[in-house]
Amino acid sequence: MSARERKVLCDRFGQPVATLTNKLLTMHDTIEIHGPDGRRLLAAVKKQLVSLTHGAKVTVTGFPHPLEVKGDFRGKNFQVRHGHHVIARVQRKSLMKDMVRFFTGNDNYTLTVAPNVDTAFMVALAVAFDTMFHVDPK
Repeated sequence: MSARERKVLCDRFGQPVATLTNKLLTMHDTIEIHGPDGRRLLAAVKKQLVSLTHGAKVTVTGFPHPLEVKGDFRGKNFQVRHGHHVIARVQRKSLMKDMVRFFTGNDNYTLTVAPNVDTAFMVALAVAFDTMFHVDPK
């Protein structure tokens, strides 16, 4: 049994594009990414401890190999890799933005997505990692 916390990502017209479910009270931190209806499971993001550094494994439904995600999650600097190819990169913005975050509690980062990669899905992954590795600045 696990408690759940949900987030719905919407496009600029307010239409849902993905639903994230943070499974609380489970053995491993897990966030599931569902389709717009909140039912069809697209991916599961699981936190892993890899040799004293944080990593995550993303299992994508219907995809033969998991995506590899490594980097500094708390610092919002990480890469999403498919095999040997970087398909997305998340980077925290400048030091000035870190100061804004400290006072407002808002994170600012840049998401760069490779051509022919589902941008909405990469946004959902970035939000999942932000949720999973969030550190309250206050």
